[in-house]
Amino acid sequence: MAPRSDEELSDHVDRIRADIAALSETVRQLVGDTAGIQATLKQRVGSAAKQAAHAGGDILGEAGALGEEAVEAAARGATAAVDSIETQIGSQRSRRRSGRPADGSRLPRSAGYCSFWPRVSRSPRARCGLPA
Repeated sequence: MAPRSDEELSDHVDRIRADIAALSETVRQLVGDTAGIQATLKQRVGSAAKQAAHAGGDILGEAGALGEEAVEAAARGATAAVDSIETQIGSQRSRRRSGRPADGSRLPRSAGYCSFWPRVSRSPRARCGLPA
């Protein structure tokens, strides 16, 4: 069906131009809204990244503190172990000075031990006055 007159054709062209103008305005608004959404997302992602970095720093600090406590506990345990060993060595030395072995039993003089054995720097038999 052909248009009836030039006037109708002009009306159709005007309506098409108005529709194109309305569509152009809508597209302009969508572009503006999209830019706003992008800016908001960028701000939120930046804020989330800062919070994550802060939380990571806190976790790292806590891990460091726990590691420091573990090192201190290990040092205390090692010190206690060394003190215990030194105490045992000291008690064994005092037993040897008394002429007794570490288990508390007595050895005969012929075995090469005597009461002053650890104090003299000669062979065990010579220390006790026995021939070498």
